[in-house]
Amino acid sequence: TIGYTIVGVIVGPPHGHRKHARHKEGGEGSKEGRTSASPTANMARLLFIIACFASNFGLCHQTTQLRCQEARDTLDKNWVGGSTIPAAGLYPHQWSWDTAFIAYGHATYNITRARIEILSLFKGQWANGLLPHIVFNPKVSPDAYFPGPSYWLSSTKSNGLAPLEVETSGIVNPPVHVSAVLNLVRRDPSSKETRNFLSHMYPMLSKWMKYLLRERDPDGNGLVYIRHPWESGMDNAPQWDAILNNMAVPKGSIPAYHRTDLNHSNPKDRPSNFTYDRFVSLMICARNQSYSEAAIAASNSSCPFLVEDPLFNSILAQAANDMSELALAVEPPQFAESKQWANIAARVSKALESLWSDEIGMYACRNMRSGQMLPARVVGGFGPLLLRQPFPGLSLDHHEALLRSMHSSSFWTQYGIPSLDVSDPRFSRRLYWRGPAWYNLNWLFLGGMETGSGTTTEAEWLRTRMERMVDGSGMREYWDPLNGTAHGANAFSWTAALYL
Repeated sequence: TIGYTIVGVIVGPPHGHRKHARHKEGGEGSKEGRTSASPTANMARLLFIIACFASNFGLCHQTTQLRCQEARDTLDKNWVGGSTIPAAGLYPHQWSWDTAFIAYGHATYNITRARIEILSLFKGQWANGLLPHIVFNPKVSPDAYFPGPSYWLSSTKSNGLAPLEVETSGIVNPPVHVSAVLNLVRRDPSSKETRNFLSHMYPMLSKWMKYLLRERDPDGNGLVYIRHPWESGMDNAPQWDAILNNMAVPKGSIPAYHRTDLNHSNPKDRPSNFTYDRFVSLMICARNQSYSEAAIAASNSSCPFLVEDPLFNSILAQAANDMSELALAVEPPQFAESKQWANIAARVSKALESLWSDEIGMYACRNMRSGQMLPARVVGGFGPLLLRQPFPGLSLDHHEALLRSMHSSSFWTQYGIPSLDVSDPRFSRRLYWRGPAWYNLNWLFLGGMETGSGTTTEAEWLRTRMERMVDGSGMREYWDPLNGTAHGANAFSWTAALYL
C-alpha cells in the first residue's frame, strides 16, 4: 500500500507517464515504440520495485500449516512436468484460466514452476492471438476427455491459425493471465529471471488482449463477446438458458460422442445431456467456420450464442489496467503503450454500464443476436466488484446496489458467494454452475474487497467463509453454499493454489 501511494503521488497512474515519453506511439518492438533508459525511465523502474509488495489473497497465512501442506501436495501431485492439471481423471489436460489461478499458488513456494506453467500454456497460442481454453497433452489417451483433439481439429481446421506443434481447443477463457503474470513480476521484480520472463510474456499477453479487442467487439461498443458458454468459465449457468433452450439440434447435425465427465463425477453434479448437445453444436459451428470470428459472427442460425458477459468484461478491464503496469515493468518501459492500455481499461469499464439491469439490480449478460438482456441473478453479475481499484465510468449507485445484493440473504451464505441467488427457483445446491459456491470467483471478489470494492470487515467475513469451505472437506472443486457439502473433483488445483 505504501509503495502504490508513492507511485501515485510521485509518478501518477500509468497513463501519466505519457508526457515523459520522447517518442511517437508505436508497437512494441518498433523504433518509435521504444526508448533508451532515461532518468524518468529509471525512476519509473525504481518506483515499480518499491511498489512490488505482492498481493496475497490466500488463506494459508491465517490457518493451520496442515491445510497449507495439503494445498502444496495437491499442486505437486497434479504437476505433470510442464503444467498442472486441474484434477486427475476429470480434467487430464491443461486449462487456460486454471493455469493462471494455479500460477498464483505455485508462486508462493516455487516461482520457477509458476513461470513454466504460464509459458507452457502460451505454447498453444494461435497466430491471431487467441489463447485456447485447453492445450491438449499428447501423452494422454484420446479417449480420456471429451471433447478431445479429434473434435476440435485445431491444427487442420483453423485455416492455419492454430499451432501445428500442439492440439488445442478453439475457444477461450476469461483473460486472468495478465494479472497472474503481474503477480509474478511483483513478487520478484528485479531478478534476471523475472526480466527474461516478462520480455517473453509481454508481447504474447499483448497479442492475446488485442485479439479480444480486435475480433470480439464487432459493434465497437467497448465490450467483447463470448461465443460459447464454456468461454465464460460458468458452463451451465442459468443466464444461458434462454439461448440454449431455443437452439435446435437436429438429429445427425452433431457427431456421436461419449461423455467422459460422467465416468468421474456424479451425473447429478453435471450439466444435462440436453445442454451438452448444445455445447457440442456450438463447438462444431465454430469449427465449420474455420474458427473465423467474422464468419462465426455472421452465422446467426448455426452459431446463435454471441453474448456480452459482465464477468468476462470486468476481468478484461482489470487485465487492461494490469497491462498498463506491465508496460512500465518491461525493459525498456513502454510509456505510450502504458497510456493506451489505461485508456482501454477505462473504455471497457465505462461500457460495462450498458449491461446494468434495473430488473435484477445487478449487471446482466446481453444477447448480441437479439439485443435482449439475459437477466439472471448470478455471481457473474457482480463482475465489477472484482476490480482492484476505482475505474472511471462505473456508477457509484450501481456499485452500492451490488454490495447490497451481495450482502443479502440471496448471496451472503455461510459457505461463500453462491453462483446463483439461493431464492431463485432454479437454484441447485450441487449442480455445477447453477448454485454451488466456487473458490476461484470467491477469491476474485475477495481481492476486490481487500483493495477496492469493500471494507475490511466484509473481506474478513468472506475470508472466513472460504476458509470454512476447505476446512470441512479439503481441496475440492465446489461446495453447497448452504451446508458446505463438497462436490465435483477431489484434489482440485485452483482451490489449492488460491488457498495458498
